[in-house]
Amino acid sequence: MEYKIFWKAIQKGHIALAQQLFPYLTFSQAEKGTIFQAALKDSNYFYIFLIDQLTEEELTPYLHKALLASHEEAVALLLQKGADPKMPTQYGEVPLSLAIKPQGTSIKILNDLIDYGADIFQENRHKGTPLLKAASLGLIEVVDFIVQKGGELNEDVLSRGASNNHVNVVQYCLAGGIKVPQKAYYMSLFYGHGDMVKYLTKVDRQRFTANCLYNPLVIAASNGRREILELFLKKKLPEERNERVTLCSTALMAAVEAGHGHLVQMLLDAGADINYMDEGESMVDVAQGAGHKNIASYLIRRGGCNHKEVFHKNVHQFIQ
Repeated sequence: MEYKIFWKAIQKGHIALAQQLFPYLTFSQAEKGTIFQAALKDSNYFYIFLIDQLTEEELTPYLHKALLASHEEAVALLLQKGADPKMPTQYGEVPLSLAIKPQGTSIKILNDLIDYGADIFQENRHKGTPLLKAASLGLIEVVDFIVQKGGELNEDVLSRGASNNHVNVVQYCLAGGIKVPQKAYYMSLFYGHGDMVKYLTKVDRQRFTANCLYNPLVIAASNGRREILELFLKKKLPEERNERVTLCSTALMAAVEAGHGHLVQMLLDAGADINYMDEGESMVDVAQGAGHKNIASYLIRRGGCNHKEVFHKNVHQFIQ
């Protein structure tokens, strides 16, 4: 009977009643965790009583729960009692990153974690750091706090802010002397943030280079973004001819594969090589393989070569 009364009190938020019953009942570890989370939502101090009952091994898992609840007093108490500020959760998230949320991130909690030894460079299982998470969420106050604590402001931070459409993060990085990398353009387009790309183009005078894993022209062409592609062709192409040819040719290949025929002539005019090869396939091969017969025919009329057809014909003649 007491168990039913206790859990009904927890469900309805009557924490004072639950606290009175708690010492006379026995609970599993999972149940204790649920009780603790409920206590953190209440204004009384039942959570302190619960923390005092914890074993040394239980302190850190309960720290994770307190961080999820953004409960400043509980976090501070658990750290004082010996909870590990570096131990990841069972899902691979580190305490500092766990404390960073879209809304309600506590600078006091972040500061307490660092004071007790949390590593601002510690990565979670996805190789993300607390600074990158703050940049992803556009939390400029948190970004600045971590930087002031020694966090490294770099191109990855700017790219993370840009790809999540946070102009404030980009501006902060630019003010810190960080240059806009091609990755920022690429990832912004990948996530559909055309306005961010236009902003980056406005504030960044660097030209694109072919010596980079991320070619923004490719993602623009693949997505059929004519206005963005025109912007890139006008303001971002490099002076060196071979680099221009490479950037435009790979973009043309992407446009052809995606069936964006309205971009083909534009890229050819910009210097794309109509017979550019990628992994043994020509533009015509890619168009035919993707079922874009009209684009394939247009490329052939412009001088494009069907590499696979020529290759098979040569093999056949050789066998004969």
